Amino acid sequence: MPLLLLDLDNTLVDRDAAFRAAVACFLAEHGLPARDLTWAMDTDAGGYTPRHEVADDAAAAIEQAVRASR
Repeated sequence: MPLLLLDLDNTLVDRDAAFRAAVACFLAEHGLPARDLTWAMDTDAGGYTPRHEVADDAAAAIEQAVRASR
């Protein structure tokens, strides 16, 4: 009998921990500030923020950082 398991609330897999580890690794590999981890976790909101909103927020944050560095 086939079985389908869906984890919609982080009970089977700790999605937040996996996302946090992936973002921390990405930041370290690209020499970006570790403080951006808090921003990424807040913006992601446990996976509830739509991906296009996360992408828009990231683009805006990058644009702001580029302007500030000029």
